[in-house]
Amino acid sequence: MHKRISALAVLLLLVIVSTAPAGRVVNAANSGSSNSVLRMTLVIPPNSLNFVTLSTGGSGYQIIGEEYQQMNGIHNPDGTLAPHHSIIDWTKHNANFTGWELNVALGTKWSDGSNVTSQDILTTYGPSFYLNSTFDFLGLGPEVANEYALNSTTAVYNLTAPDPLFDQKLGGSYYGGVYPASVIQSQGNSYNFFTNAKVNGLFYAANYSAGQTTMTLYRNPYFSPAPNISEIDINFVETLSLTATYIQSGSTDLAPVEWSNVPSVLKNPNVGIIDEKGFDMTTLEYNDSMYPYNVTAFRQALVYGINQSGLINQAFGGYGIPGYNGEGAISPTVTTWYNPNQTKYNFDQAKAATLLTQAGFTKGSDGLLRYPNGTTISLNLWADTDNTADSTAASYVSTALRSLGIQATVHTTTEANIIGDYNNNLQGVRSSVLLYTASTAMLPGVPFYAILPGWTYYWGPTVASHYWEWPPSVDQQYWANESAFWNATSDTARNGYLANVESINAQALPTVVLAYPDNVWAYNSQRWAGWPTHGDIDVGGGYFNNTALIDLHPATGITTTTSIATSPSIPTGTTSTSAGSATQTASSSNTAPSVSQSTTNTQTGQVITSSSSAQSQSMSYALYAVAAIVVIAIIVGAVYALRRRR
Repeated sequence: MHKRISALAVLLLLVIVSTAPAGRVVNAANSGSSNSVLRMTLVIPPNSLNFVTLSTGGSGYQIIGEEYQQMNGIHNPDGTLAPHHSIIDWTKHNANFTGWELNVALGTKWSDGSNVTSQDILTTYGPSFYLNSTFDFLGLGPEVANEYALNSTTAVYNLTAPDPLFDQKLGGSYYGGVYPASVIQSQGNSYNFFTNAKVNGLFYAANYSAGQTTMTLYRNPYFSPAPNISEIDINFVETLSLTATYIQSGSTDLAPVEWSNVPSVLKNPNVGIIDEKGFDMTTLEYNDSMYPYNVTAFRQALVYGINQSGLINQAFGGYGIPGYNGEGAISPTVTTWYNPNQTKYNFDQAKAATLLTQAGFTKGSDGLLRYPNGTTISLNLWADTDNTADSTAASYVSTALRSLGIQATVHTTTEANIIGDYNNNLQGVRSSVLLYTASTAMLPGVPFYAILPGWTYYWGPTVASHYWEWPPSVDQQYWANESAFWNATSDTARNGYLANVESINAQALPTVVLAYPDNVWAYNSQRWAGWPTHGDIDVGGGYFNNTALIDLHPATGITTTTSIATSPSIPTGTTSTSAGSATQTASSSNTAPSVSQSTTNTQTGQVITSSSSAQSQSMSYALYAVAAIVVIAIIVGAVYALRRRR
């Protein structure tokens, strides 16, 4: 999470309930005692707290995660759901997955005291917001034949075709949280939600303007259980390397820190570290349909030839796990979906040399490796300067490749420059190797992402190649399993197809995972206690752990006070829609689907090859691959900003 760090803010609590009328919300102008304020340092301020328009500052995703509960919750680092982030308490579907019901959890309220309703779900996940053609990067809108409120808490979606994963697609894996229908209807889908936002999560922002370097979040008095934190004061810095100063000085209570800064911050006896194991992913990226990357032995030699443990020590201060056992692109820490039976590697330069020789590469008397035509192998290796670790890792990899006889020239520039150059293929960058660290965190753990090509969620420049796997026969196997995953009707079957994809990735290596760096946070215990000693302060790759924040309490000897304030001005609007719209209330023309509790069948995943079993899928490989690439192109703008660790 380091490269896309977010900010969190604070809220003031109504404690003297007997004196406060119902519906009253803390005024942003009145904050709690300094002893009940959590101070946080995050990287890069957000341009918006609207999930569909947020593009600058990954910190915005973490703030949104605290403000707005997700439809289906988000995932913990091991891959399990985090239900305390969910706005619904049950989901039902009919027998063929064309009818869905989603129910708002009992007692869920907005920060003005009003109830969250099915209309809020329908408006948020409807054509005026997430399923608007401009923002609907998953293409769910065309799947919905009609949607309506069965009652005040139950939203109904009737689909044009079966979709076993419809409810999960609406959840936190892809789209953001549930926003108030009244605000969307009155302010439009581009509202930034900076001023006195109406939220259903722990905290809300108030009176913030884009570009400001500080933000305050206030406590939602209607969220239960209530945290001890009345307010979160955030200061934003431009790079991760700057957070350590604030932690060391004691001027902030919580911040992500760069791996290399851990020893310095620990010099303060009040500072502790929350080490979230294997949370990120550092990869070598290349077009595996281009020579020499289209030679499987060459790609495998890259894995054997680089001492990943040494790279972690040098670039990440020892905070990380090698990628040798997770070349399938899912961290071994994601126990729910990690496939332990995939191909395993280790550091073995002798084996790397043997593979290269068997592939026709020869080493001259000068120690340099040559292509079969006698030309010296000389590669360009690009890394961004936004993350110190990437530049350090690139130098380490260059040295390792040189010991194999491969000349690798390191080029470093900003992430933005690399992306721009890649899009336009300047300086031949598309035929180069890119080294990149992404805050995949739980994204590889979320099977929706892990099943897709890497350019959708962890490649830096998100330009899709024609093939994800090479050779084409393996690419066909990949797309067959990918298609079967989406059509499977049970978690057991989906896990089987996902395991197949991990095995294919580990064998064919469309990307080389160098490491799964840890996600490291530092906290100061002088003012707050109850910090997690294990587990995570950040879950899902972009949201703060509600449980961890609620468990924080003032340190011994610290007392807290609270104050009463009046309600801020909340943007409001009508909740009715024109007749025939997708969010109209139930009427005689709308019939609820026949639903049943979701069940698990005995379907299991099997490796699908290019035989007739693969061709029996509903879409041919070629058409499916083309369709996937089209979807990927749409995803790029909406998804990319979420993936990087800044």
